[in-house]
Amino acid sequence: MRIDSCRSCGKMLKENKKCAICKQTNEFFCANCGNISITQIHSQCMLIDFSYKLLESPIKLSKI
Repeated sequence: MRIDSCRSCGKMLKENKKCAICKQTNEFFCANCGNISITQIHSQCMLIDFSYKLLESPIKLSKI
């Protein structure tokens, strides 16, 4: 979801951050008043990142 204007002053917003997974802009900032938008969380990207981190972590097996 793209936000085109600042909620504080109404000026156009610029890209601030991009999603690490899909590379779409997920945070905007206003050069006029300095307002930064709430970071938009992509649920599918979050699940992909979470699954990757689970696979990346070492599994420790304990002997019984």
